[in-house]
Amino acid sequence: MKRLAVRIRDAHGVTDSSLLLWRMTRRLFGDLREAECGDLDPHSPDLTCDLDLLVPGTAIDIEYGLVLRDDRRQELWLSGCGAGYGGEGPGGTKTILEAEGFSAAHVALVEVYSAFHIRKDRDEPLFVGDARFFGG
Repeated sequence: MKRLAVRIRDAHGVTDSSLLLWRMTRRLFGDLREAECGDLDPHSPDLTCDLDLLVPGTAIDIEYGLVLRDDRRQELWLSGCGAGYGGEGPGGTKTILEAEGFSAAHVALVEVYSAFHIRKDRDEPLFVGDARFFGG
């Protein structure tokens, strides 16, 4: 399994940087068919692999973000994408999921849940975290 990860240490422009990395490296991946968002453990024994590209100013200690997996089990880890709150992070997640062909129901999870795990071939999510409700 190959993994490409980015964690921008500067808090400004993190989502934009993650979107840029996704756009620049998209051709390296097959069909991105699985997405996991929330608390992540890059040191989990079942996720061990060599880091294929280390972007200057980044680290692999991503604790929260979005992981995209393709049909070859390659992964793209993005710390600038999130879920379950209003802001740029969830907006970046929605942009990616929509562009990658995830269903509207999958994309809608981004605004409601703090974490989720979805696959294109399944209508129901594999996992959802706590629901977040915002008054309006």
